[in-house]
Amino acid sequence: IQRAYLDTLDDLQLWDKQTARLEAIKRKECNTDQQIVLLGTVDMNRTARQMLDLVGDAVTALIVAPSEMAKRFDTHGCVIPSQWSDVMIPMDDHDVVLADDPADQVDEAARALVTCSAYRPDQITIGVCDDGLVPQIVRQFEQCELNARWGPGRPITESPPYRLLRAVAEYLERPRTREFAALVRHVDVEAWLNQREEMQSLEFPDWLTALDNYQARHVPVRLGDIWLGEGDERHKEEVAAVQALFAAVAGQLQPLVQAQLPLAKWPPMVTSFLLEIYGRREFNPQDEGDRFALAALESLHGALLNQRGIAEPLAPKVSAADAITWALDAIAGETVSAPADPGAIEILGWLELPLDDAPVLVVTGLNEGHVPKSSTGDMFLPDSLRTRLGLEDNARRYARDAYALSVLVASRKLRIVVGRRDADDNPLAPSRLLFACDDESLVARAKAFFTPPPALAAKRPLVDKSVAPRVKATFEVPRPQPLVAPIEKLRVTAFRDYLACPYRFYLKQVMRLEATDDATEELDGGAFGGLAHRVLDAFGRDECRRYRNVAGGSAAAIHF
Repeated sequence: IQRAYLDTLDDLQLWDKQTARLEAIKRKECNTDQQIVLLGTVDMNRTARQMLDLVGDAVTALIVAPSEMAKRFDTHGCVIPSQWSDVMIPMDDHDVVLADDPADQVDEAARALVTCSAYRPDQITIGVCDDGLVPQIVRQFEQCELNARWGPGRPITESPPYRLLRAVAEYLERPRTREFAALVRHVDVEAWLNQREEMQSLEFPDWLTALDNYQARHVPVRLGDIWLGEGDERHKEEVAAVQALFAAVAGQLQPLVQAQLPLAKWPPMVTSFLLEIYGRREFNPQDEGDRFALAALESLHGALLNQRGIAEPLAPKVSAADAITWALDAIAGETVSAPADPGAIEILGWLELPLDDAPVLVVTGLNEGHVPKSSTGDMFLPDSLRTRLGLEDNARRYARDAYALSVLVASRKLRIVVGRRDADDNPLAPSRLLFACDDESLVARAKAFFTPPPALAAKRPLVDKSVAPRVKATFEVPRPQPLVAPIEKLRVTAFRDYLACPYRFYLKQVMRLEATDDATEELDGGAFGGLAHRVLDAFGRDECRRYRNVAGGSAAAIHF
């Protein structure tokens, strides 16, 4: 299979990138007339090392370490795993703080900054070993009136354009009512629909409520095949709204509802759909949300252009859903960084910390499994085989992370926060790196880490709860209106509603408000009873009631 793959590329005068690198090494084709400086590259793969060896006279590796530690690095400036397995990392126990759950970790990180009032925000960095803590850190810092910037940025999978195409692909693959409801609930599809003339002229303008009500009454598997309840005068406007909604969306997706086509045929159609949704929208690059959406659209455009550039013999025939999914998968790992802000405290991942130059660093989540990471259950590449093949293994990860922590301890004011439990209340173990010390310190740290925590002492809150929030809520709760006539009788259960909350009693018992959504999967008791009554009523009025065995091959039928 590998040979056939390479031969196919060769016939098209194309190269597999990794194979090209290996061939260049084999033929000694790597050369340069420039000087190459490696800055803190203490862990490189074998291919990169072999390519650098071919231009070795032009390469200089700069490593942050005292000269007496030179034996711990190879000729490429990379760590030698065996030399770091027993390294001692001199660390002050007072720099390590134990915290309980993620919220407590974030609080401790904020408290650590109390002693850093002499430093500017750009001189402080928050390091995260667990990316899941980032949203909580940002929120906590905002409450403390501190700006925080997550360096790697937001994943592009969270952007509205990405989620829109994901919803489109799911609906094209499974055109059911559930997928349709998810698609029209997308914020950008909703805005597009609200701008269409046919939707603005509906007698029942709340088309989303009409869709939910229609789903609750009839539970259709899919829309468009047959419109149940079309002749019901009580819900005529709602059914018309759902029909108009389906026609608008289905009409726009119609070019994508085709048989399989060559991959290069789909990008123009997908682009046309995106232009219909976003073409009339004005984006403000200074607005964070607009900038995020624009970056996602640019990445999607690039992925679709790449599909058009694939040679025809390599482009299979696929459905629109597959073409969209491939484009989404191609950019799924991308992120969109926030603009630089000198007044913000930077939040960086573990691997970026050794090259950061901030004099103050607070590291959160230094727990086993995050740093260092370990892989022991790989079916095809167990750790021992990875070692023999020269691939990244557990020993290399430990050596790289031990070096990183050594740099952090030796170069800046450091505070480390270690958690006891994760967000799911599972126990966490401290990182092995914290036990890279002498025996006396190891015993003391083990006692501190693994002794059950005492009862939590009262801590001074980070934010003064008596201070009113800076931003006033824009939503005002509607006041109850005077009743047209007094309430003269109530069900017993209504008394319970009133005692629980008079306002909710007003909404439920007086205004008759109730929640609707598209999650209905079967008729409720009332709807099923109503359907059964209508069926029996029609049966009683039809001539077929005279037959003894309607299911036994009779031609009689009941029509609604």
